[in-house]
Amino acid sequence: MPMSKSKLYAWLLSILGFQMQGCHNGDYYEEIEDVEYGCPYIQLKIDGAVKDENGNIIPRANVSVKIEAVTKKEEHKDVKVDNSLTCDNDGKFQVANGFCNMRKYEKLKYEIITHRYGYENDTIHKEKKDLESSNVNLLDEINIVLKKNK
Repeated sequence: MPMSKSKLYAWLLSILGFQMQGCHNGDYYEEIEDVEYGCPYIQLKIDGAVKDENGNIIPRANVSVKIEAVTKKEEHKDVKVDNSLTCDNDGKFQVANGFCNMRKYEKLKYEIITHRYGYENDTIHKEKKDLESSNVNLLDEINIVLKKNK
């Protein structure tokens, strides 16, 4: 029995990686929008180093990075990164993560907490706005200076 044209086209499109959606309503569509095929994707990468006030490297410092994506009226926030790590022996650290569908957000809010025995803890708060013009990659270098305990 020969296959109908519509079934043949559906079969060909499925082989190519396309799906046909039968229906959707407002709330359901919003939920699946985050995983839609071909959604805008942003790669965030933060590089940095931890040093003391004299510019000396502080190895093995603990760095906690939290990044929230926030809507214009700050009515909706999504935690995109919540990562704790230890710097290497050169005092360097790196955090990388990818996000899908950042269109609904206006800015990213960073909170970076650093601590190392013998030094005062440090917290950095930073915002990155205008995500639309950032295209595919958001690259930041955040260098941290810790003061020795007195």
